[in-house]
Amino acid sequence: MEERDWRIVEYVVEALLILWLVYMFLYQNYLLYKWHRGLPLPSRWPFFMIALGIALLFLAYELGKLEKQLSQEAEPSPEPVKDVPENAAGEDTGGMVTEETAGKTEETEEEEIRASAPESPQES
Repeated sequence: MEERDWRIVEYVVEALLILWLVYMFLYQNYLLYKWHRGLPLPSRWPFFMIALGIALLFLAYELGKLEKQLSQEAEPSPEPVKDVPENAAGEDTGGMVTEETAGKTEETEEEEIRASAPESPQES
């Protein structure tokens, strides 16, 4: 079986577990707060139908998310655009920082920092 089939089986098992837990939660809470001794037990079908609806909503959500994920994986990614140097044709950069000017800027900043720092006793 493929990964997709295993994930569908997993989601169905989770939906059945949710169905059972929601049904038990709703029915037991109804009995706890509304039912009194001596009264006949209420029908379980409304609680089961609500739980079934919630489980089906969960299953539909997870299967939709799975289909979306699989369709994105199946689509080929567009080819990456090759890097073209900005100043390839000898154009003026118009004040833009290039790699060459960035390196020079870092060097001058280090010199300024060194010049502005107070002299330590170790340097003398």
